[in-house]
Amino acid sequence: MPYHGTDYYTGPPIEFVVNKCFRYTLNDGFALALVHGLFAEQRFTRFAIGVFGFGMFVLLPVYFFVYLQRPPGMSSMLSHLHRIVFNPVLMMLLIPAFWNQKRMEQEGQA
Repeated sequence: MPYHGTDYYTGPPIEFVVNKCFRYTLNDGFALALVHGLFAEQRFTRFAIGVFGFGMFVLLPVYFFVYLQRPPGMSSMLSHLHRIVFNPVLMMLLIPAFWNQKRMEQEGQA
């Protein structure tokens, strides 16, 4: 059963981890493709890859550790952490930041 509020997944932990990693990779992979398609600048793409890596190697393991430990009273934190990690929030925040960066650079050249 997927995570909803205070319910926990009851299947094998490896299945949970593999499914969540796959979902994370798809969500952020599409967001990365969107960033690259919108800006087509290597520096922006590299930075977005760094954000992807931070999520994959820092946020995702923290989420798995907390989720699989099932600490009492942590369902609210897990819910928010789940939203940050599995919805490409961090990647989507890059789009207005990159747009603003390009605008500021263009104004400086004019």
